[in-house]
Amino acid sequence: MFSLVEMSRFTAIPVRPNTKEELRQMGVKGETYDEIIQRLIKKFQSNQFIEDEKRRLANFDPIPESRNLDDATQLLLRHLKTPHLGFSSEDEEEDDFL
Repeated sequence: MFSLVEMSRFTAIPVRPNTKEELRQMGVKGETYDEIIQRLIKKFQSNQFIEDEKRRLANFDPIPESRNLDDATQLLLRHLKTPHLGFSSEDEEEDDFL
């Protein structure tokens, strides 16, 4: 499987027998413990990245309230945030600036 030169680059990590058994169960036939651990590390890093992005996007405000907007922009934003089922004459009058 590994040559003596390759084996000299490995280290022994003490694990409890139940941990070793759980690792073995997570692997597939022929997969080494090193490969299993590397796969788990990559999966953890990927999940951590996704969680970090979720937290970052949860706090994302595309238009901060402190930004000074002109009247036309504020009207457009109000219009976009309001669900419309149809147009009334009032809507058409407000939309004249577009």
